[in-house]
Amino acid sequence: MEQEMSTLGQQARTVAAREFKTHCLQLIREVQETGQEIIITRHKKPVARLAPAQREFIPLSGIDKGRLKIYGDIVSSVWDDESFDMEDNPDKVLDPVAWYERHDNG
Repeated sequence: MEQEMSTLGQQARTVAAREFKTHCLQLIREVQETGQEIIITRHKKPVARLAPAQREFIPLSGIDKGRLKIYGDIVSSVWDDESFDMEDNPDKVLDPVAWYERHDNG
C-alpha cells in the first residue's frame, strides 16, 4: 500500500484501479466511515480520488491566534486623504514606489 497526499494535505491511501474495481463498495464504506480519501491509480499514477461527500468543517477564524503579532495601525490608510487622488495621480496608486522616487524633493 502506497501513500499520497490528499487534498487536505494528509496522507491518503492509494489503491490500484483493478483493486478498486474488485472492492469498490468496501472502499466506499471505508471512506464514509473514516473520512479519509483514497487515491485510485493506474500504472502507479494517480487518476482519481474517492473522497467523502461532506468534509469536516475547519473554522479559519482564530487559526493563527498566538502566532501573529500586529504592530501599529493596520486599519487607517497609508496615504493621507489629501494626497491620495487616483484620478489626478493614477501612477501613484499603480506603482507608488516609482511615483515617490520621481517626485522626491528631499
